[in-house]
This record gives sequence, C-alpha cells and structure tokens, in this order.
Amino acid sequence: MDCKKIGKYIKEKRKALGYKQSDLGEMLSVSDKAVSKWECGVALPDVSLLPELSEILNVDISEILNGEDDPKVEEEIKNKNKSKICIITLSILSSVLFILV
Repeated sequence: MDCKKIGKYIKEKRKALGYKQSDLGEMLSVSDKAVSKWECGVALPDVSLLPELSEILNVDISEILNGEDDPKVEEEIKNKNKSKICIITLSILSSVLFILV
C-alpha cells in the first residue's frame, strides 16, 4: 500500500465533493488533523472507518486502498444509481396513478 497515493486520492475525492478536512473529520468523528495526516501520507484511516469513508466519498473501499478509481467499480456504481432512479420513478408513477384512481 502506498500511503501517499491513498492520501492524495482521499484529498482529491474530498475536494471534489467540496468538503474541508474539518467537514470530513466531523462526519467520521475524527479530528481534521487526522484527515490531514491521511492526506499527507503520514498515516492511514483506521480500518473501521473505511466503510463510512467510502460511502462519504462515494467510492469503493478497494479504490481507497489502491489510491485510484477502478473503472469496473465506477460502472457498478453507475448501474446502482440507474436502478435507484428507476425504482424512485416507478414509485412516483404508481403513487400518482393511485391518487388519480
């Protein structure tokens, strides 16, 4: 594992979402200093934080650990999002039809 690469990846994803280090730290119940250490490659996030961190950054845990996007995972995420949109659309349509009937 390349700590610097992982840190750079976390920083890139955090910034893309418009979060400050303090924002990310607050969401994970860690200090902004801890986030800074990750991003500088001095330390890595605790394993117990990886599921929540991956959800916040909208990436897979394997992408965090590899320090780069995985095209296969990106495609899976897109497909999941499309499925969610379809389910929501169908729910709305069925609700509207129910109201009209």
